[in-house]
Amino acid sequence: MKVFYIDPQSYNNLSVYDYHLLTHVRGHEIVYYGNQLYQCEPIRGVKQKLVFCYSTKKHVWQKALSYFVSMFRILLDVMKERPDVVHVQWLRLWQIDYAFERLLNRMGIQLVFTAHNVLPHNDPKPQDKKRYAKYYQMADSIIVHSERTKREMVSDIGVEADKIKVIHHGILENGVNQVDVLERCEVLSQTLGIKQGDIVFSCLGLQNTYKGIDLVVKVWNETIELKENPQLHLLFVGRNKDIDFSPLEGCGNAFVLDEMISDVDFDAYLQLSSVVLLPYKKASQSGVLFTALSRGIPVLVSDVGGLTEPLQYAHVGWDIGEPTAEKLQRTLLRLVQNKGEIDHVRQASEEFERIKQIYSWESIGEQTSKLYACVRMFDKSRSFSPQSVLMSL
Repeated sequence: MKVFYIDPQSYNNLSVYDYHLLTHVRGHEIVYYGNQLYQCEPIRGVKQKLVFCYSTKKHVWQKALSYFVSMFRILLDVMKERPDVVHVQWLRLWQIDYAFERLLNRMGIQLVFTAHNVLPHNDPKPQDKKRYAKYYQMADSIIVHSERTKREMVSDIGVEADKIKVIHHGILENGVNQVDVLERCEVLSQTLGIKQGDIVFSCLGLQNTYKGIDLVVKVWNETIELKENPQLHLLFVGRNKDIDFSPLEGCGNAFVLDEMISDVDFDAYLQLSSVVLLPYKKASQSGVLFTALSRGIPVLVSDVGGLTEPLQYAHVGWDIGEPTAEKLQRTLLRLVQNKGEIDHVRQASEEFERIKQIYSWESIGEQTSKLYACVRMFDKSRSFSPQSVLMSL
């Protein structure tokens, strides 16, 4: 079978996700359409076409035009090569993505879509629910990362349960040179004044309200035991989307770095962390969560989407329950007052190893391979001609 795998956002953690998944998909001919910012090595046995460059454009109209050109190039390949399955990872521009889906449907080509979130958390729009419901309705199969997400999609969006397949999000390892990481850890420790025995809480990646970063700012600012403790550190590292960090100005143990960072630096900040904070308000799953777990770093999560799922298999962190400032504050204070609890979790290597086995890419790749084969069995048997498709554009 020929599969076109499309990920317009294949850079940073998302490129790592694609690399590990496609490395373990067996028995199919894969053509990978990714972003020119893709930073992993080429995937053995996979034909790679890095056609997306919209993310490097400055203006909105330039991004839209670039994205349209990239998707049109893929459409031409679809008409020429007639893949059995097209697997889409993310939607970037609704009008173009939905038109592309309709054309695939007209050609009788099976569409698999991975819903990393039921609805967009980044720049949500009032019409998102209606639009995504239409997209989900036309898709032949939808992958989600947790049973809770599947239930939400069925109850909130009205998607048929039989169409939804739960396949875990895998552990993310970016393969950076650990010698370089350790060197950066030493430099950053000195720069930030982190001493041995200090507790370091961190919020890594895009700083966004839906991730509960505003709750962390509020709790830290309003809790004297946290913001005035010289043995505590709070790190916000990553591009700021919509968070007001001004309440923490003048707070000596809080550090904000509003920029994209290299993989080496990301790993270094991760290794410096005692606990990674993930008090998300909305989520299906989190790449940062699985990156932290792959490095043996404890996590603090809210009971949203599939974030608490790893904690059901191993004691690798803490669940605050509902994402509120009160519950986050209570858990942080308890951990600060019981540092040995953090040390115990961080040293429990067998617990983190269990997580790696449960969320192994071998299993995820096998399930994805079987899904491609299963979806292809339901041939739509639609009439097709390149002329009819082009006329419908």
